[in-house]
Amino acid sequence: MLLGALHFTTAIATANALGPAGLLVFALAWTVLGAGVYRCADLRKLQRSMVWEIGVVVVHALVGTLFCAVMWHLTWIGATALFAAFACGSYQRGQPRRVTRLTYGDSGMGMSAPPELIGYYLRGLMVVVLAGFGNAI
Repeated sequence: MLLGALHFTTAIATANALGPAGLLVFALAWTVLGAGVYRCADLRKLQRSMVWEIGVVVVHALVGTLFCAVMWHLTWIGATALFAAFACGSYQRGQPRRVTRLTYGDSGMGMSAPPELIGYYLRGLMVVVLAGFGNAI
């Protein structure tokens, strides 16, 4: 709750300075926070039903979408796309994941990063980036 309130106040303070890019920054951070909320509500070890976890993700996505709709004056289609992106991204990032092997390939730019590790950290964020750019344009 405290992280969500802090995130809201930061978005309100920087919305005018960042403009449409503020929506993208908020969306990415809200999705990462949603993954943490999903993990807190994960009761897989105790029961088989996922209704509780999905409900928490949907409520979290709805709160973020309503906030974005008020702050950045989104259209209905944009708000719906952002809601789906929040829910999908939070659910994907909240799932257990691990990297079993690392393939190092030199990019020729002075650093090498394994594609598996990049996928580990960026899982679930691409749909949010697409929805954020779609609403920012």
